[in-house]
Amino acid sequence: MEKDGDNAALLAFAEVALGEKHQFSTANFQSAMLGLTAYKANDPVVFSVTGAYRFNKTRKDGSTAFRPGNITVLSPAVI
Repeated sequence: MEKDGDNAALLAFAEVALGEKHQFSTANFQSAMLGLTAYKANDPVVFSVTGAYRFNKTRKDGSTAFRPGNITVLSPAVI
């Protein structure tokens, strides 16, 4: 029989922005995110941490080009 907290889990995820509406135009497939979430349960507490990276390409809104910048996320939690 397993005790609480003997096993941990690791989940991977990916996200692609299919479309984005801007003031004058739309952009398709211009950003993507990859990440991992790890968690461990020790009844009744769950410890988790999520790390992700979002890559944003340059887009045009009308005649103006802009680049939103890339994002790094690290989010720990105790539930």
